[in-house]
Amino acid sequence: MSSGRRTLFAGSSAISPREFGVYPRTSAVDLLDHLAVLKGFTEAKPRLEMVDRLLRVTNLWGRAQAQAHHVLGWHAQRFGIAQALIGDPRLVIVDEPTAGLDPEERSRFLGLLSEIGEDVVVVLSTHIVDDVSDVCQGMAILADGQVRLQGDPRAVLDTLRGSVWTKAVSREELEAFRRDHAVLGTRWHAGRLVVHVLSPSAPKAAFEPVPPDLQDLYFSTLRESAPGPRMFRQIVRFELRYQLRQPLLWATAAIFAALALVAASTDGLEIGGPIGALHRNAPFVVVRMLGA
Repeated sequence: MSSGRRTLFAGSSAISPREFGVYPRTSAVDLLDHLAVLKGFTEAKPRLEMVDRLLRVTNLWGRAQAQAHHVLGWHAQRFGIAQALIGDPRLVIVDEPTAGLDPEERSRFLGLLSEIGEDVVVVLSTHIVDDVSDVCQGMAILADGQVRLQGDPRAVLDTLRGSVWTKAVSREELEAFRRDHAVLGTRWHAGRLVVHVLSPSAPKAAFEPVPPDLQDLYFSTLRESAPGPRMFRQIVRFELRYQLRQPLLWATAAIFAALALVAASTDGLEIGGPIGALHRNAPFVVVRMLGA
């Protein structure tokens, strides 16, 4: 994103978290009004008009007087969207919006997001691939902090057409299939274990072609971005930096350095009595067990 676009969204973005706390014994309308005050809307009349509009947009007006901690399920998700829309942000980030919702609630909530998306840029953070295919016009796959793939969901799926094959297998056969084929994933269908395989041509053993879905695309992208030497070097550097910041490491090193210095400059020094002895001119502390 360019610096100009960062400036555009810097003061006009909001987030609807997956979980959020509410004040007990406070109505939804009073809590939304309080959040509006915290966001700087101090003039009563325009603030109350905005709260009223947001409750109607999110279909919460009928539960406006209900206590906020009683607004459960899909109603709680709607309240999260309502508080995010305070101030008419141009960008709204929604985290795991359909987690824990039943199919009917999920359908209604995705419909609400689609309506909001007509006027606001909505960024959906989700691990449920069906959410992406149902409501998103653009998508991106992140791995190791980098964008590995982005584009229109239907367009990027076309890159896999004719390359995904499926077959019902037993659990005993699964490991052999993983060794012999590029397995994208497994799923249960009608009580049977089904495997999806990535291959430019038909594999052997009676595989059938299947239209790819976003789950296939996701695992295919992760296969292409498997951890390499660069990633392992980054992990090692991170661990070294972390360990070097630990006081205990430096304290232990100082103690051993002092013991080594004493051992190198003193004759006949013994530390630990019956456990062992430290010897002169040792490059490091050598503990000799008595009787050895």
